[in-house]
Amino acid sequence: MYRHCIKKLNDLSTLSAELSEYLRVKGETDKEIFYDIKLAIFELAGNILQHSKSAAEVSVELDCDRVYINVVGGNCFDCKTVYNQPDIRADHGRGIFIVKSIAESLNYYQNGKTVLAVISRKRQL
Repeated sequence: MYRHCIKKLNDLSTLSAELSEYLRVKGETDKEIFYDIKLAIFELAGNILQHSKSAAEVSVELDCDRVYINVVGGNCFDCKTVYNQPDIRADHGRGIFIVKSIAESLNYYQNGKTVLAVISRKRQL
């Protein structure tokens, strides 16, 4: 399992090289999946850092078919709000929509303090 504590937005840049090495060791070479994983982490952890001003603990685990991205931190998030179509003209507010579009599932636990995104390792042709 890969773990990384992110305390400020600049920490997200150091995550990229470490995560890439972890995925390579685990046999994941698909650059699109790496991009999707990184994008999900950046959006979810970035939300915690930006909106709650607290650290985000990120963990990534792989099995044969899926990537599990768990992000913990911050204040409670209103996970009952439905994020369907964001305002494309807004300066922010598209992160959850983006993650939902690339993830197989996106679930919240502990009243929104924990989010689990699951991304498929198998691409549909």
